[in-house]
Amino acid sequence: MENIQPIISSITTIDPAKLNNTELLNLLISITSLFIAVLSFAVAMIALIYTGYQFILKKGTKFYGIYVTSSSIWSQQRYVSEIILENKKDKASAINYIYLRIGSNIYLELVDYDNSPRIIAPFETVKIVLKEGVSGYISSTYKVNLDSLLADRKIRKTLLIATPQGTSKVKEYKKFWNIYIESLRNHFITPVRPVRKWYNSKEYSDALQYVVKEIIDGNSIEHYLYRGNSYSINGLPVNVDDFQKTTELEEYLKTSTGSITNTLSVEKIGYTFGDYDDYSQAEIFHSGVIGTHVIGKSYTKISSWLFRIKNKMQRKNISK
Repeated sequence: MENIQPIISSITTIDPAKLNNTELLNLLISITSLFIAVLSFAVAMIALIYTGYQFILKKGTKFYGIYVTSSSIWSQQRYVSEIILENKKDKASAINYIYLRIGSNIYLELVDYDNSPRIIAPFETVKIVLKEGVSGYISSTYKVNLDSLLADRKIRKTLLIATPQGTSKVKEYKKFWNIYIESLRNHFITPVRPVRKWYNSKEYSDALQYVVKEIIDGNSIEHYLYRGNSYSINGLPVNVDDFQKTTELEEYLKTSTGSITNTLSVEKIGYTFGDYDDYSQAEIFHSGVIGTHVIGKSYTKISSWLFRIKNKMQRKNISK
């Protein structure tokens, strides 16, 4: 900056009309020097800012995230079913524990990675699913009930991450979009999920009907039977479409084989949603912008209003 000021002063005092060729050349050199000096200063400032930014990204820990509280018939109390964490630092972070602080004094342990810390890569986003529910909560040797505290939105709740460097408070996303939350705000918005065949933690084609397992001389062998196909198992012809139940296929294979060394079982392939076969069929409709965002929102508000009135009337009848 000290080099730039003399150059600017010398340029501003020059009258171009009184200059000869040599002086004009010197003026051009001075302007060029000024440009180079300003450019060098700008590059130095950018490098300084970038270095500072990189230092901030490397220092400490910083997480953004959100959690979801659920309740179900399979859980005695409300529980945290999903956690989404985003590492905002340009370095990996090791997580030992994840807590939900309720108010200022209650720390609910959600995840314990102390024996094997979970590593989150730089700028990585992870989703932790805890869908098993809970049988209850304990504090020391006492049972405690957190259901009402987890349900009360007025009570402040904060996710805390315990790392080898200390604890880090998880900052909530300013706005987190979720299709199921949107469907509660607007009943015309309809979430739809695909259902696939599911076996041994993998997804398969809908044509897969059965898996025949057999143990021959201590070795386990699996036969995948697809709809519309015929197979040969231990020399027995098997037409998949001829069997409607698992027991029918299993009985056919066991009664037809004469080998005592064979241990055979049949498993029918399920779905990603286990009770999908029990779902009833329903019609679904689509609507445009006006239908969804104008009529749909109006319908939702009216439905919510009528629902609240109905609940008030029911409470009054019960109190009588």
